[in-house]
Amino acid sequence: MVNAEELVGKEVHFTGLVNHVCAHSGKRCILKNLEGNLSIRVEASGNLEGFDKEMAGQDITVSGILRKTRLEEAAIDEWETEVKAKDASEDGGKHCSSEMVNIKEMRDWMKENNKNYYAIYYVDGNSYEVVE
Repeated sequence: MVNAEELVGKEVHFTGLVNHVCAHSGKRCILKNLEGNLSIRVEASGNLEGFDKEMAGQDITVSGILRKTRLEEAAIDEWETEVKAKDASEDGGKHCSSEMVNIKEMRDWMKENNKNYYAIYYVDGNSYEVVE
């Protein structure tokens, strides 16, 4: 992730812990690094049909193309407004507080990087192997 901007559109290879596999389609998973402080979404693409839901908790090595999308500041503003309205109407607001933490982290990143959008990196996965 240190060189993410330079690697967009290029093939990458990395190993991570499967934190989550999409239960609905199995077409995406979330990998975390060893420290657990970074995560990246991997989308099944090309000949890769999906991820086995039983892989959660295992280390895998992924090959794929790094992609980037942007979450514009206006969309973050809209999301924050919706979360605040939901927080006022829900019991306790626990779910809302985690969303507000995400929003704050996005705004902090935008300020630190002098951007009016939040960069989201993900990988179009072509293959993976379970690390034994």
